[in-house]
Amino acid sequence: MEAIGSGDLSLLKDLVRDVNDFPLNVGNLLSDAIICEQEEILRWLLSEGANPNHAGFISDGDNALFWAVSRDRRDFVEMLVEAGATVLGGWEFGDDETALHLAAEKGNQELVHYLLQKAEGMAALEAFDDFDRTPLHCAVRSNSLEAARILVEAGADVNALVQVKHQCRIGNPPLRYAVQEGYMEMTKLLLDHGADPDRPGWMWYSARLDLEDLVGPQREQMERLLAVPPLIQIHDSPHQAEMERQLTLDLAHHGLPHYGIAWQDAVGIGETLQVRGEPLRPFKVPLCDAQGQVVGRGSVDFVVLTVDLAFRAFWTELDSPEYRLAKLSSIPRHVWERLDGEQQSWVIRDSRNRHWRSRGSGRLRVEGIDMRTDP
Repeated sequence: MEAIGSGDLSLLKDLVRDVNDFPLNVGNLLSDAIICEQEEILRWLLSEGANPNHAGFISDGDNALFWAVSRDRRDFVEMLVEAGATVLGGWEFGDDETALHLAAEKGNQELVHYLLQKAEGMAALEAFDDFDRTPLHCAVRSNSLEAARILVEAGADVNALVQVKHQCRIGNPPLRYAVQEGYMEMTKLLLDHGADPDRPGWMWYSARLDLEDLVGPQREQMERLLAVPPLIQIHDSPHQAEMERQLTLDLAHHGLPHYGIAWQDAVGIGETLQVRGEPLRPFKVPLCDAQGQVVGRGSVDFVVLTVDLAFRAFWTELDSPEYRLAKLSSIPRHVWERLDGEQQSWVIRDSRNRHWRSRGSGRLRVEGIDMRTDP
């Protein structure tokens, strides 16, 4: 380090002459050269074949590309990339901040774009650091609007959550950071690209619930951004046709294929659930026969999934002359089995499904199945 700090290339050459595995293993020499801003030494190390993706414990597991970005040295970044450095190269410990995280956090949009295009940065869009953040999280948290715009337009997941990828960890979706800090333009950018204001993160809080911490005009403006009109009747819902399709299939499952739904007397009950930013309520819905006569009643609830797959609707109680289904305290197995793995994880973790989670932490009730998840 002394030779590098003083810029003494001759001394450095003497010191590494007896290193058996030089230049395959250069320890932290590349990072040290960058930190000390010794361009000549950096260029020589790379010319000797030093591995530009090496990362070691002494440099906190961060590769040379990370340190070049930390110094805002575009010339160093380009030298390393031309020598084969990539954003995830040397990311041995799997949760450290990458060069793309750092460039996004610093709001260096030129480096964000360069790393995406030239240093295989696209592979790092969904990489989580040890604070459970993707590069987009970093841009949002520092209110680096243009860096965030580049990332979302490159395909960064605006609803990214570490627990979907790593079940033993719990983080927040990017939108929570924008709302917590009152970043209006950032919030709008994320919403415009499909961010879900009701996606829960740490402690089951969502961006919408974070409104409670804002005050005055800032809160009013943020509420308008996240605002959704209340639904009083099912007719107000754009989801009515899909709901009817799912409920009709569910009637057939229970052996009542000749029954229909009498929406005109449907009544919303219980707490509001959010689907794609649209509130929905559990409903009491009359059943009708083939002649349109009301012959029974039922209750329907919603399993809210991802922002992309709006919801699943199914009967939780049916009462008719032909069939009686007692109030369920669990998600029906036939509904559960129609969900893929990611959708099932959402049912487990989504705080909007509070009435489908048992009081014990980390447990979900599915008909005939005792589901256990990470607390």
